[in-house]
Parts: sequence; structure tokens; C-alpha cells
Amino acid sequence: MSAVSLEHVSKIYQPRRRGWKQLFGQPAAPGFQALNDVSLQIEHGEFFGLLGPNGAGKTTLISILAGLAHATTGRASVCGYDVVADYKTARRALGVVPQELVYDPFFTVRETLRIQSGYFGLRRNDDWIDEILFNLGLADKADTNMRALSDGMKRRVLVAQALVHRPPGHRAGRADRRRGRGPAPHPVGVHFAPEQGRPHHHADHALPRRGRSALYAHRHAQRGTHCRPGHHAGAAGAGRRRGSRRRVRAHHAPGRPGRAARPEPGRGRIVSQSDTSAASRPLVQPRLDAGSGFPTLLRKELLRFWKVSFQTIAAPVITALLYLLVFAHVLEGRLVVYGSVPYTAFLIPGLMMMSMLQNAFANPSSSLIQSRATGNLVFMLLPPLSHREIFAAYVLAAVVRGMAVGLCVWIVALFFIPLPPQNLAWVLLFAMLACGIMGVLGLIAGLWSEKFDQLAAFQNFLIMPATFLSGVFYSIHTLPPFWQAVSHWNPIFYTIDGFRYGFFSVSDVSPWHSLAVVAGVFVVLSLYALRLLGSGYKLRN
Repeated sequence: MSAVSLEHVSKIYQPRRRGWKQLFGQPAAPGFQALNDVSLQIEHGEFFGLLGPNGAGKTTLISILAGLAHATTGRASVCGYDVVADYKTARRALGVVPQELVYDPFFTVRETLRIQSGYFGLRRNDDWIDEILFNLGLADKADTNMRALSDGMKRRVLVAQALVHRPPGHRAGRADRRRGRGPAPHPVGVHFAPEQGRPHHHADHALPRRGRSALYAHRHAQRGTHCRPGHHAGAAGAGRRRGSRRRVRAHHAPGRPGRAARPEPGRGRIVSQSDTSAASRPLVQPRLDAGSGFPTLLRKELLRFWKVSFQTIAAPVITALLYLLVFAHVLEGRLVVYGSVPYTAFLIPGLMMMSMLQNAFANPSSSLIQSRATGNLVFMLLPPLSHREIFAAYVLAAVVRGMAVGLCVWIVALFFIPLPPQNLAWVLLFAMLACGIMGVLGLIAGLWSEKFDQLAAFQNFLIMPATFLSGVFYSIHTLPPFWQAVSHWNPIFYTIDGFRYGFFSVSDVSPWHSLAVVAGVFVVLSLYALRLLGSGYKLRN
């Protein structure tokens, strides 16, 4: 059993969008083939370096091993575990150091390592974390925020994150670090060096004395072509001049014994030639007793908004207070709703629900878009987290934030008018379902949006109009018949109306009807979000 195995792996990136020309019958643009029938074996205890020019497919090849991309055809395995069928065990066998300096600015060094360890199900790992910090010279920076570290220190933290779950195989980033370019957290080197049950790490990018390197010049081998060692640029140039032909080359580093590799004619395959002494070393198996990473992801999302609670909790409460001051001063005594309910009392549940909806939407959407912009989203994708665990963690964190904001708004509103709920069960039920709906919508928006302006458009042109036109400030019975009918097509109206029923035992429609609509919307949106996450939509491709 090889440490790493690739069998006839191909990868084609399909165009994401259908353009206007395709709508009128013109053929769609062909997909981009990053890999074409590549096979590769790396034995236990072997050092292996994968080299090649830009665009050769190195990042795609290793991203398939790490679970950051899905192969179109073929099979990839780590320590004998298929990276798709048995992805949890396969990912526990790898440690990944991203190429760029990516980090989460909300956390300290120790918190970062605890979170990464927890993603792999290791939540009581402080002894190993302390040892890693000491060996990497980070012990005195353990409680320092990641933003305050130098570039060298940040790179050491990346190495620590790759080792924190004790992988038997360690993957190092590639040496040609790109300066002044956007985040590209893709691993491009492999290093297997188990020794006495622990992974081994080399800080430099030199090939160790026992190992082999392979020049993966292009995506496909050229039939009958052999390259001389030391002519990397010439090989790449020849491939470009020929256009469609691709080739793979491996060579010995001068004075460094190890396994050689040569291209098999007609295939993108690296074939071993000699020296199997490195393969005789046993490979430490990945930990199979680790738990789920869901509690850690949930805790991380909760900590994320709690660390900036003035922005995420206090600011929405102040905004709701301003609405209450203005509308209560202008309309109190001039408008009575439901026959005997003062307008200020009528307004408070609407303001509570509006604040809950907006903040429940903002929590997952802002988390995903910021993680994508800074590049640290890769740290959530590399661990063995299932799409159901990711969904549950983001949505539950959104519910907690939304309900925390709603509770604070209600406490502040008590200074204006006493408003005890008459039916607490209805209040809690509609609050949780409403926050759940917005949490799922925020998750979908965060997956769909690639830029902040796309997320802002989603919020400004969909969420905010639907919220303001749902009866926050009025009863729909005050509207003309046409607009009453339109309001019944707005699912947010049912969340607010059912929520008000819990306070006054009076509503515009039956609370059971509202509950059926709200629960149905939540189920449909949840199934859609789970499908997006399960397919890796804009995450793993």
C-alpha cells in the first residue's frame, strides 16, 4: 500500500456560467483540462518533491489529494484511504501548509491552533500544542493576535496548523511563493517522513538526501520524449511550442540517492526505477479515534461574533432603539392596532424580529465572504468536516446571534413599556425558525457571493425590502386589498405575525398557518443549502 496513490486522474474545469451566446443556440465554451490521465505512486517513508512551471497542474493534482477539488475521472488515495469514499480518514493523514500567508484575524495563535485541532476532533490537545509552539519558537507569541505577528511568525503558525492533529504525512507549501498577488492557499508539495510515531518537518524547501523529485512539465506526457536533467526551462518551452502535448519528468538531485522516476510513453505517469529502501519504513496510521469537528466549528463561529460584540450585538440594539424613539414619539396615541394594543407595544415585536432577521443573515454570510477574501476558508475545508456539520454549525451560530440581539432589544424596550409574552412557546418557536431561515439564506448568499458588493446586493435588494414590507411597522389590514394579497407571498410576514401572536395572542392570520409556512420555507432552503455544500459549490472546485 502506497502512502499516496493517483490512478488515471483527470480534471476538467467546466465554465461556471452560460453566456448570452449559449442562450441563442451557440455552443458553450469548452472546459479547461488541468490534468489528463495522471498516475503517481509515493511510497511509505519517501521524500517527494513535485516541480513544474505555472499552469502544469501541480496545484490541481495536490488539491485533489487534499479534498480541495474533485477529480473528473480517476482515483486518489492517501495511506490506502480513498479521498472521496473515505475522506475523513484520508484527510486526517495529511498536514497542509498553504502557499500564502492566510490566517483568521479574530484569534490568537493558541486559539488558532485549538480551533484547527478541534476541526479534526481533537479538543484536548493542549500538551501537543505547547510542544509545537516550543519547537517552532512560538511559545512567547501564544497569546498574541495573528495580525500582530511578522510574516515569518505567521508562516510558522501555518506549519503548526499542519501538525496540530498529528498527521503521519505532512504536506509542505511550494517554494515559489508569489508576492503581491491575491490569496491562493493551495498546497503544492508532499513530504512523508514518519519517525517514531511523529511527523517530521523541514523548514526549508530543499529535497532531503533520501528522496526523489519529479518535474511535472505539463498535463500530459509526450510519447517517446525524454529530457536531460537540469533543463527545466527547455522542457517547458518545448511543451509550449508543441501546444497540445504534455510531459512528466523526474530526476535525481545531484548527490542525493533515492528513487528515480521516468515518464511512461503516452501517459502522464511517473514510474519508479530503483531503490526501494525508503519504502520499507512503516507509515504511522492516522488517528481513527478522533471525534467530530462540529462543536469546534460552532464554537469558532460563536467566538467570531462575540469578539466584536459591540458591532454585532450593541450596534443593532442601538439602531432598534432609534426606530423605537422616533416612531413611538410620532405615532403613540394616534394609532391603535388590533383594537386595543398601543402602537409602541405593537412595534416592539416587529423591531425585535427585524433585528434578529438581519443579524442572523449577516453572521454566516459575512463569515464566509471574509474567509474567502482572506484565504483562511481553506482551514475549514481541509479537515474531515462533512457538509452537514458545516451547515449545522453556521446555522446554529446564526440562530444564537439573532436571538441574542432580539433578547437585548426586548430588554431595552422594557424601559419604554412593559411587554411580557403571553405565550412564550410561540415566541421562541417563531424566533428560532425565523433566525434559522435567515441563517440558511446567509449561508447560501455567502456561498454564492465572490465579492463584497455581490453580498451587499443580496442584502440590499432582497433581504431588506422583504423585511420592511412584512409588517414590521404596520398591520397588513391597514393596506389596500392588492397589497394585502402581495404580503401573503412574503414568508417573512409570517415570521413576524406569528412572533407577535406570542406577545398579544392576536395576529393577522392563524399562528398555525404561519407555522406551516415558516417551517416549510426553512426545510426547502435547508435542503437546497445542503445540496450546495455537498457538491462543493464554489468551495472545492
